[in-house]
Amino acid sequence: MMSHVELGLMVGRMVAAPAPEVLTRALRSAEIHIKEEAPSAFSLTFQAARTLSQQDVDLLLLPLLQPFNRIIVTVSILGVPTVLMDGFITKQHLARGEGSQPDTLVVSGLDVSAAMNLEEKSEPWPSMADFEIAALILAEYAMYGVVPMVMPTPISFSNLPLEVTIQQSGTDFSFLRELAGRHGYLFRILPGPVPGTNTAYFGP
Repeated sequence: MMSHVELGLMVGRMVAAPAPEVLTRALRSAEIHIKEEAPSAFSLTFQAARTLSQQDVDLLLLPLLQPFNRIIVTVSILGVPTVLMDGFITKQHLARGEGSQPDTLVVSGLDVSAAMNLEEKSEPWPSMADFEIAALILAEYAMYGVVPMVMPTPISFSNLPLEVTIQQSGTDFSFLRELAGRHGYLFRILPGPVPGTNTAYFGP
């Protein structure tokens, strides 16, 4: 059965496409760390010598794995893909091998929710329920394939439109978690269900 399990890799600047063979052939290991309180993280290790020519390393491996490039990791079982990670490279490290050990290139990064953590904002949201605010904020990240799954909140703090203004202070990621927490809700980014999309869950 395990012979029907296949790891898939996609890479690109904003929109990720299937990685060239030279890149998938160089992949040696993949680590994915799922977190609930912060963006999930990944680390990919590539062999950068011996099986690859120096031209492959310089012209393909290094440019494709530059910081801020998007990485999607999938696993296919009997031909059905499941998205394990959709995120952005934040670090690239080339380690020279010693003795018989080959050079390796290690790239690490965070899931697409990291894009929601880049900018501190101070913004009023008047006359709106918390779930409506969440839906509007998430719509700004459609470019990353983010699909909102926002559940109505049981209590609205905006029944008096002229009297209630909710003030955002901090990043979109922290603010969405704050809004969710006020109702005993969760806010999470889940990769998939298909490559290139991410489900933004705001609900119980």
